[in-house]
Amino acid sequence: MTPEGRLTLVGQQLMQEIVKASEANSAVLDDVQTGWAAPTGTASRATFDTATATTVEIGQRLKALIDDLTAHGLIGP
Repeated sequence: MTPEGRLTLVGQQLMQEIVKASEANSAVLDDVQTGWAAPTGTASRATFDTATATTVEIGQRLKALIDDLTAHGLIGP
């Protein structure tokens, strides 16, 4: 499996767990998860096709997610 395929699979599994927890009325969020370093480079929130996304495009989306989660206070350094 390609790195992109693995990342897509992990993302799908994460979303399934969030949906399950939400449906079970469980707490999805816990304490701030530390140890996250701020990624450098370009963040992107643009739409993409999971079948053709490049590693660079996936990295840009991942940076945007890390930036957003850090700004929200869910993860941090």
